[in-house]
Amino acid sequence: MTPDFGSLVATHLIPALKKAYPDFQLILKLAFDFEDLQDPSFDLALRIGRVADEDLVVKPLGSFQRQLIASKKYLNANPIDNLDRLNEIDTLAFSNQQTSRIWTFYHQDDPKIKREISINAITAILVFRF
Repeated sequence: MTPDFGSLVATHLIPALKKAYPDFQLILKLAFDFEDLQDPSFDLALRIGRVADEDLVVKPLGSFQRQLIASKKYLNANPIDNLDRLNEIDTLAFSNQQTSRIWTFYHQDDPKIKREISINAITAILVFRF
């Protein structure tokens, strides 16, 4: 699991599992890396995003949406009047593998209308909350 998602799991799910199953044992590895799940030391992996490995059994557990956020000071210095400008400004990619991303935007009144924008992040950042 990623460190952010893993901290949520550790805080909320593990105590409930331990209460329901007192003999339950867990070693939790929090990382952005895609571990080799053929390694016998892994019984389960929780991943955020698409899983491209056809040899894995994948069960969706939920979904989420991200929000685009910028400070007023940054937007005053870098006005964004349309989505095409997003690839011209500084953006952050929350990954240690790549800095290019496709961001998908959905129309607020009609979620069937969407627009994909290619973003090249100048900084890759890892966020840890424990």
